[in-house]
Amino acid sequence: MLLLFSQLALLGLLTGLVFTDERKHFGLKFGTQVGDHILIKLDMHPLQEEFSVCSWIKRIPHSDPIPYWFTYASPSINYEIMIRDDGVYWIFNQRSDFMSSVISPDNEWRHHCVTWSSSSSQFQVFYEGKLIGTDNTPTGRKLGLSGNIALGNIVRTNGQVTSPEYNFGGEMFKLNVSTKALEESEVKMMKGNGLCSDYEDQFGLKRYIRWEDLLQEERYGNVTLVDVGCEAEGRAAVWDVLYSKEFYNKILTSQLLNTLTSTWDQLEHFVGSKISEGFIKHFKYEHGNSDKCDED
Repeated sequence: MLLLFSQLALLGLLTGLVFTDERKHFGLKFGTQVGDHILIKLDMHPLQEEFSVCSWIKRIPHSDPIPYWFTYASPSINYEIMIRDDGVYWIFNQRSDFMSSVISPDNEWRHHCVTWSSSSSQFQVFYEGKLIGTDNTPTGRKLGLSGNIALGNIVRTNGQVTSPEYNFGGEMFKLNVSTKALEESEVKMMKGNGLCSDYEDQFGLKRYIRWEDLLQEERYGNVTLVDVGCEAEGRAAVWDVLYSKEFYNKILTSQLLNTLTSTWDQLEHFVGSKISEGFIKHFKYEHGNSDKCDED
């Protein structure tokens, strides 16, 4: 029995890793109420001297006039980092206005990115892969620590989100925060590779806040997963590679197979979500009960 549970745990771990990877291809849709947000508290030391905040944002017209999708407040400063979806930004209590370079809400995905480095004392703003503005920051200034990040609204110095006029109310995809100020060429490539690429993966450990991790964070109010249309062939292929014949022979012992095949209807639930059609067919053919398989 212990062996069986160990094998189940291993299978669950492998499938969990795949689904974590798959899940990052979903976006988040934020409601239009003050309670519709995500609140995060992290160690900000890795971002203290330089950072990049990049995301795909879909602007959806709604009544709130000041839509912030990313904010960070330290215990003493509300406006450490604040990013709106209309071209207004705050860095270290300093406002930057590049609204003339940003398209009005059009219900389309647009790429936003900001970078900052203490060594250059420059805050750079990119929109759709192009540098649209640069502001100088105080020499020697570093990012304040011990604060909170809010997605979908403004967070205050006390860690509270209470301002209804600042609701984002749009959709967000692949928000990543890096511990380096990305080069202009890197931002251009990120946008140029498109919504569904995994270009950001190349930054490795410098990607300090990862989209796939943000999707695991607690959501408050009306914040829901949304399909952004990036589910295609590559995801089904992952299953075909993972569940190869070698995998079956080494991992799925007779006892485990008997447990799984006792009811085919439960197979999908066992794995944890949605399995590719190819995997289910292969599993059934390989281990008998082929009469239960659907015709190709």
